[in-house]
Amino acid sequence: MALEQEQLFSKEEESILTKHNMVVGDLPDNINRDGIIKNKGQRFNPNPIEYLRLTKKFTQRDWVIYIFWIGIMYGLGGAMSIFLIAGLFAGAVYPPFVWLIPIGIFTFSVSITWDNIAHTVIYKEWITDSEYMVHNFSTASGVMSVFALLLAFEFPEFMKVPVYVFAVLSVVYSLIDESMHWERYSRGGSGWVEVTCHFGILIGHSLMLLAWIFWYEDGYQGFAEALSFWGIE
Repeated sequence: MALEQEQLFSKEEESILTKHNMVVGDLPDNINRDGIIKNKGQRFNPNPIEYLRLTKKFTQRDWVIYIFWIGIMYGLGGAMSIFLIAGLFAGAVYPPFVWLIPIGIFTFSVSITWDNIAHTVIYKEWITDSEYMVHNFSTASGVMSVFALLLAFEFPEFMKVPVYVFAVLSVVYSLIDESMHWERYSRGGSGWVEVTCHFGILIGHSLMLLAWIFWYEDGYQGFAEALSFWGIE
């Protein structure tokens, strides 16, 4: 039996949502401005298709940021896959775990495809403080860990410390972000799609990062041959 509905948004809350091009009636039911379900026993729990429909609420700026971020991750996965496959034609022999790098990147990419929709529409107004900063630090440290790992081929000894510093920081800030999402989930402010996406994010990040670090520690076997395919010695 359906639970009785109460007014989910105050006039002030509705004005905030309207200001950000969000129509209250089109949002998934039962969530208020703090990401907390007002009717006890109900949970904000849209399915993946409903998540995709929320992109109708994207502004032009939202689309630019979303496509840029998602595009970078799919682009990284595609570039790494092409690089590794091309190396095979140049005689490269990789440790088997190297293929976990693109697998991890694509797992991460698919997960953030859905997760970022909620961040852009539902929680946009309310993650602009601490959670927004955690996202920025997590992203920055993750990007720097990739650059450090790439530079480690040319400067293996010098980059050893930066590789681990940025790798550890990316994991630490990912776990801090995860704690914030689980707090929201425990209060009923998110559903299975979001927490599943974060499970995928952690799996993808871990696979990519550990496989790449192991490859580096293994002496980047096959990396030089892959570079030679592109005429880089």
